Amino acid sequence: TSYKITVKTSDVRGAGTDSNVYILLFGANGDSGELHLKKSETFQDPFEQNQTDVFTLDNMLSLGQLSKLRVWHDNTGKVESFIEVEDLKTHKVYSFHCDKWLSKSDDDKQIVRELSCHEQGRPGSAGTE
Repeated sequence: TSYKITVKTSDVRGAGTDSNVYILLFGANGDSGELHLKKSETFQDPFEQNQTDVFTLDNMLSLGQLSKLRVWHDNTGKVESFIEVEDLKTHKVYSFHCDKWLSKSDDDKQIVRELSCHEQGRPGSAGTE
């Protein structure tokens, strides 16, 4: 199975990070293990303010119905407003919203967030099937 990960970084002043960003997907069939979001397909410098980055993760085991996502980075940085995960086999889209800072110096000083699945559906379906 392949998954397309779409990350929209906040437009808030100061949002963005040069840190290494990682996710862990949780589904009905287990978890993905640590996934490094390294090479954006849309921008050379990922996770910048008001930017949407796309990452494709190929040759993964199917996780089934996704339930949550953990996001973190290795240093200080700012929030990713939302993350979408599309199962490229079933074309199901899962959305995870993060309206908190990922920073050791701002908000509650956390650089790891566990996000519940917000909506599910197909691209452009506004969460409906």
